[in-house]
Amino acid sequence: MTIENQTVNPKKMMRYMNTESLRAFIPFLGLILILAIFGIATNGKFTSAKNLQVILNQAISVMIAGLGVSFVISIGSLDFSHGSLVAFSAALGALVMGATNNPVLCFLTIIAVAAGTGLINGVLFTAFRIPSFILTMSILFMYRGLTIVVCSGGTIPIPLWMDVLDTLEVKLAVLVVVLLVFNYIYTFTKFGLYCRSIGSGEVAAKFAGVPVDKIKIMVFVISGFLAGVTACIMLVRSGGVSTRFATFLETDILTALVLGGMPLTGGSSARMKSIVIGAFMLMALKNGLLLVGASDKILQLLMGVLFLIAVAISFDRKNIVAIK
Repeated sequence: MTIENQTVNPKKMMRYMNTESLRAFIPFLGLILILAIFGIATNGKFTSAKNLQVILNQAISVMIAGLGVSFVISIGSLDFSHGSLVAFSAALGALVMGATNNPVLCFLTIIAVAAGTGLINGVLFTAFRIPSFILTMSILFMYRGLTIVVCSGGTIPIPLWMDVLDTLEVKLAVLVVVLLVFNYIYTFTKFGLYCRSIGSGEVAAKFAGVPVDKIKIMVFVISGFLAGVTACIMLVRSGGVSTRFATFLETDILTALVLGGMPLTGGSSARMKSIVIGAFMLMALKNGLLLVGASDKILQLLMGVLFLIAVAISFDRKNIVAIK
């Protein structure tokens, strides 16, 4: 039995496929242009092995934290709490480190606080139907205030010997493990399929038998857990926690995701690779602008303009919905 009345316009299908292919290729083209332009402008200093390692070192934290946010975006929501969550969990971890001198307890405290906050976010989000943007913005302000209280307006240091963990090799190992595990979960498991289904159409996903609320809670737990991993890395790198710890991390994550081609509407077009390419692009751009002598004001202006351009290019207009 064949269906003859339901036909697909091949021209429209080809245009759609070409548009999607171009949209996926643009981030890679952007990275190549950044490397080429700043490489020429700095007489090769920008593309030196040492400077590329610096860029990668700066991008790792955004990649790991952004991977968690990618899960949230895939269901059509947003987690904007990462900067303050990373700071607060790191501050508590630093206090535990000072009291026990035990790095394992320190890191476990950080992970537990961050993942627990993700659980709270998920439960509040599903139980009270609070829009994710408003909910996580509230957490951002609340945890930033708590960080100021915990730090008493100063800095909580950690022992100097912990800098043995602050190596590119250690951080790359953590990044690779995190990327392999969570990309597999998102790409090849039923959980990842459910995430994409919810982002593409929550009502349809419910009718298809997807446990929507459970998936939403787990997505926020993953986001919180990876924020905790990021907090551990940033704590070791900085040697302590101050009131400005991880400031603007959430905006770096969002900008990196957009630069990497992540559609803010989520759904089937969401890909984990977006945060990897986007984070490296963002840090490379910041690094290159500083090398050519751009001021902070110029840097912020260019970041804003670039963000708008990236959103205009990557935004999936076929799936225009409000962020839930």
